[in-house]
Amino acid sequence: MHLHSGQATVTGGVIIDVTQLDLTTAAAWCDHHGLTVTDGTVILYKALGDDLTAGGNYGKPTVYTVGDTVTCDDWDDRDECGGGLHFSPTSPTPHMATQYRYDATRWLAVEVDAATLRPITGGGTPKAKAPACRVLHEVDAFGRRITVTEATR
Repeated sequence: MHLHSGQATVTGGVIIDVTQLDLTTAAAWCDHHGLTVTDGTVILYKALGDDLTAGGNYGKPTVYTVGDTVTCDDWDDRDECGGGLHFSPTSPTPHMATQYRYDATRWLAVEVDAATLRPITGGGTPKAKAPACRVLHEVDAFGRRITVTEATR
């Protein structure tokens, strides 16, 4: 049983108390979400619409093109929304990112430099932000890589 709130009372079983975890560092956040940091980078997900654009509702439309590096011009290294490109962890699936884009029709795997990753600890569904990412490839809602062919364009 995972205890996520200090207000809850749990008896019996094996209790894993996560109420005291400090998830404000990228290393702890990645470890908690089962993410592997390889050569200083971590893979995260972005939920998007058909046009692969995010941020339009905030006056910052940003297009995520496979193969490109995407950057923001308003980076803010605080533990709060805004001021960066926002992503969800890769576990359990990219569908988790849909909590922040309810009308998502497409998902992308992106690579972020772990040294620049800023966890956003407020709210329910996990997310983090960074000043830049490299767009690796498109995936389906279950994390399976989608290969685009001439016949599907």
